[in-house]
Amino acid sequence: MTSTAFSIADLRRRGFVGFVPVAQLDDDPQPVPGDSGVYAVAREATDAPQFLAQSDAGWWKGKDPNVSADKLAVNIVGSRLDRELHGDR
Repeated sequence: MTSTAFSIADLRRRGFVGFVPVAQLDDDPQPVPGDSGVYAVAREATDAPQFLAQSDAGWWKGKDPNVSADKLAVNIVGSRLDRELHGDR
């Protein structure tokens, strides 16, 4: 996978539109469409993400949706752990 794969520029080339900073959604969730479709979250920072020990979003259908930080880290596309487990995609 190239370093530009899944960047905002790459997603725009693929037809994605309507990019909104996540921080803006805390104040105004209106930019999130209610329609079904394919949505992407792009993170352009190059430092490692920091994860909360537990989400404050609550449980879903009686189940705790929280997963460990290790499990989250493995699923970051392009992360060191992702490359070690899956190689270049």
